[in-house]
Amino acid sequence: MKIHKNLFQLKNDAKAKAWVFQIARNEIVNYMNQEMVYVENLKPEKEGSPQKQQQMCCFDTFINDLPIIYRDAVELVYINGKKQKEVAKT
Repeated sequence: MKIHKNLFQLKNDAKAKAWVFQIARNEIVNYMNQEMVYVENLKPEKEGSPQKQQQMCCFDTFINDLPIIYRDAVELVYINGKKQKEVAKT
C-alpha cells in the first residue's frame, strides 16, 4: 500500500528496486518497534492486578500447547524479553 500511495515520490525509475526495499526495511523497523512495546508490557511486575495475572495464565496455557521448538522461542522473546535475532542464532 505504501509503495502504491508514494509512487509519485520515486524520482528515478532505475532505482525503483532499492526504493521498494527501503520501504520494506522501514516497515520492518516500525513493526519491531511496536513489538518491543509489547515485550515491555509483559515484563513481570512486583504486584500485578488479578486481571493481568489471569491474562498471563491464559498465555501460559497457550504456550504450553505449542511444540517445544516454538514454545522455547516464544518464552525467550515474549517473556524473557530477548531480541528475536539473538534467539534465532541459538
